[in-house]
Amino acid sequence: MLEGIYSDARTIERFRRSWLGEWISEYLVGLATQRYAKITLQGYARMLYRFGVFVEQRGVGEIARLPDWIAPFIALFKSHRCFYINWRCLLERFISHLREKDLIPKPEPSRPTGQFVALVSEYVDFLSKNRGLSEDRAVHIRSFCSRFLEYVSALGVRSLRTVSPQVIQSYIVSEGRHYTRSTMSDRDMNPKSWT
Repeated sequence: MLEGIYSDARTIERFRRSWLGEWISEYLVGLATQRYAKITLQGYARMLYRFGVFVEQRGVGEIARLPDWIAPFIALFKSHRCFYINWRCLLERFISHLREKDLIPKPEPSRPTGQFVALVSEYVDFLSKNRGLSEDRAVHIRSFCSRFLEYVSALGVRSLRTVSPQVIQSYIVSEGRHYTRSTMSDRDMNPKSWT
């Protein structure tokens, strides 16, 4: 596959020597079949190669440990917002690919914790019964509510009646640091749409 992306024999050999080379190549083959542009595949190959070098320099040689190293790696690019988002998205898609191949175990779905566990369960049950909520959407809503409730619990909130608009705004801002604008829109993070 790398021969279709690069013409330089030294570059191809460098990728082949990488401990992630085989899986990077396999991932790129899948993208090539989806008609990704050659220049895009070259950029993805470079990004994934750099990630492989980064984790290898830190003594990681097990593919199952890769998800733990995404955040430390992309933290190097935080000052470049565009690169930071692109790296995160690519690495998460690469990890998903490895999970589909059963090379990395699938994560356990997050379960609500703390004092608001029953509230989240009741809310999701209500939406499922009364609004026809799909199972996939229920998982998404449970995860979103759990993160929000963990956030307000960490602030010392004992009752949701005491949650101010400023707390909601600060949560949205904190979430916005980790996701693109379109993801935030998909998560209904625009307070204007809640009315």
